[in-house]
This record gives sequence, structure tokens and C-alpha cells, in this order.
Amino acid sequence: VHVGNLRKKLRDRGGDPLIHTVRGVGYVFQKEAPG
Repeated sequence: VHVGNLRKKLRDRGGDPLIHTVRGVGYVFQKEAPG
């Protein structure tokens, strides 16, 4: 829930998605999706 709220606030400000979910690990903050 908290991460979703942070994502929404960042999106509303017009920023690029910075919070990405890494399955089995947690979250990572970076400009592009981990790959």
C-alpha cells in the first residue's frame, strides 16, 4: 500500500517510474526497470 502511494505521488508530479518491484527480493529505486 505504501509503495503504491509513493508511486502515485511520483507519477502525479510527472516523474519517470523510479520504484520497481524485484520479484523475490523487494524494491529497487532506479530510472529503468531492472533487466
